[in-house]
Amino acid sequence: MSRGKQFRDVEFKQSQVGSSSAQSMRSQQPQQHESESQHEFQSQQHPGQEVMDDLHIQDEQGRVRLTRGSSRARDVWQLREDEKIVVECNELGQPIKWAGSLLSSFLGSVARRGQLCPLNYHKWNDMLPSYKVELLKFVQKKFVLPPKSHDWVLKSLNRK
Repeated sequence: MSRGKQFRDVEFKQSQVGSSSAQSMRSQQPQQHESESQHEFQSQQHPGQEVMDDLHIQDEQGRVRLTRGSSRARDVWQLREDEKIVVECNELGQPIKWAGSLLSSFLGSVARRGQLCPLNYHKWNDMLPSYKVELLKFVQKKFVLPPKSHDWVLKSLNRK
C-alpha cells in the first residue's frame, strides 16, 4: 500500500470517529478560556496579592514603598544611598520574585567591574577573603538581604 493511501485512510477514520469529540472539545475550549480570564480578573482585584514586577524599596527610617513596573540593573546603580531593595528568599536562601532576578542581574554587572572584582585572580578561591567581604558589603548597600542568602550571593558572583 502506498503512503498516500495510508494517510487518506487514517484521515477518513479520524474524521468519522473524531467528529463528536471535536465538537465536545470546541464546546469546552471557550469555558476554559472564560475561567482563565475570570481567574486573571480575580487576581487583579485582590490588592493583597503581589504582582511579579512589584519592588519594595526601604529607606533609612525603615519605611517601605512599593514601586511598580520593570526595573533593571542600571536602576539599582542609580538608587539613592538611603534606599535599598528588599529581597525575599526561599528556604534554601535563594532570592525569589522580581527582586531576586534584579539582584542576579546586578551581581552580573558587579562581577564585570574591575574595581570591585579584581581580574588578576584566576580562581575564586585564590581571591582574598577581604575582597569577598567587601563585595558582600557593597551588595548590602543596595539590597536588604536575609543572612541565609549571603552564601548564595557569593556563589553567584563566583559563577559570573
